This record gives sequence, C-alpha cells and structure tokens, in this order.
Amino acid sequence: FAWLEKQLEIAHIAQRKVYILGHIPPAMGTFRHAQLWQEYYLEKYYSVLSKYHPINTNDDGMIQGQFFGHLHSDEFRLVNHGDTPSDRQWPLLITSSVTPIYGANPSIRRVLYNRTNGLLVDYETFYIDLGQQIDDEENRDVNTSAPEWVRDESFREAFEVIDMSYESLKGLLDQFRESTDDPNSAIWQRFFARHHVQYENG
Repeated sequence: FAWLEKQLEIAHIAQRKVYILGHIPPAMGTFRHAQLWQEYYLEKYYSVLSKYHPINTNDDGMIQGQFFGHLHSDEFRLVNHGDTPSDRQWPLLITSSVTPIYGANPSIRRVLYNRTNGLLVDYETFYIDLGQQIDDEENRDVNTSAPEWVRDESFREAFEVIDMSYESLKGLLDQFRESTDDPNSAIWQRFFARHHVQYENG
C-alpha cells in the first residue's frame, strides 16, 4: 500500500480531489456472500483511507469516489470498516462489465462529476441489448451492422437522488430497507433491472 499512501499524500498536499479505481471491491461479494479481500488487507486499505476521511458531514473530503468491478453487476455499497465513523461510511460504486457472463448485458459507464469541487453527480450506463441483438440476427441472413448501444436511465433518473454523495446513497439505502418485505416495490424492481443491465433473464 506504499504507492497508494504516497499518492494520497501528494494529493493532500496539493489540495486535490481523488478517485480510486480498482478491480475487486474491498467488500462482500454479491453471489457467495463472502468477503472478497483478506481481513489484513481490508484493515490496511481502510486505515490508509481513514487519514483522509471527512472530519464532519459538512466536509466533502478528499476522496470523492471509489470505483470497482469484478462482480459483473451494477451495484453500490456503503462500507463501515475499522475506525470509520458509523455515520460516514465509505461509498463504493461497482460497475457491470463488457463481458456478457453471469446473465448481464454488455455495458460501459460514463461518470459525471462537478468540475469545481469534484463531487460525483451521476452516472450513465450504455448497454447492448443481447435479446434484441439475437432477434435481429435471426431475422437476417448476414449480420453486417454493428450492435447498437442503448442508454439506460442514469442513476439519478432511476432513483431520484440529487447526486452520488454519501448522504444521497444513505437516503436511498434507507428506502431499500423500508421496502425489504416487498420485492415487487418500484424501487426494488428498478434495482433488479439495473443489476443485470436490463437483461430479461438476468
């Protein structure tokens, strides 16, 4: 973690905002419900980040976003680990993938942010509808056209949040909890559709 610590210190001195990108998220896995990182590395990672955690809820903090993949699904997490205050958990944004395995449409993501303060504002997902693509190919002798990328609703449009801040995600998570007993509720149906990027059999 020496490189990460050095880069964060450089950013801190320069008063810059930071986004962390990685492959395997430092959190629980969706499918096996097991921790994806060994405990030692989890402790080390979050101890490094904790040096730059917002002092209070009015402080945006230096680390504006953490982006991970690996799970092949569209998700977000609020992680409370180690010395992290219970009311200031770390948001993790987990993106789906281009590879269409595990029952998801191929997709890419575009993240929108405030260029003044670095705050994450929204993200858009663009995907290829595999079901439609297969239907189109079956209806013509030779497929010569490139697949069409479809824009899904952005995160803000789907869940009616104002941005991607901790406060917005915490409020959204509370809505999910309030609807736990009703998986057919509108908010859960939006989540399930986005989880596999609108793949009907996902």
